[in-house]
Amino acid sequence: MRYANLLFWEDEFEELAQSFSNFTFHPVLSQPETAWPLCRGHVTDCLSTHEQPSDVGYYLCGNARMLADVSETLRTKGVTEQQIHHEKFY
Repeated sequence: MRYANLLFWEDEFEELAQSFSNFTFHPVLSQPETAWPLCRGHVTDCLSTHEQPSDVGYYLCGNARMLADVSETLRTKGVTEQQIHHEKFY
């Protein structure tokens, strides 16, 4: 997402994160309008600066280009194809 006002289901994802210790929600904004406490830029930039756990699944949603880029970044960090799940959003 570019801007915070474009986030959807944020409350629902936050509620899931509070209810399930094995679920985390980390939205990334490429162009936040105000101070954004989480990662900013492109998702691949954020993934490059963080360790990726090897025992989790990654659920991606976005356009085909973003999905391909993020999947490739995850694979280069040792994440297997079976751990990557996606939905093409547009």
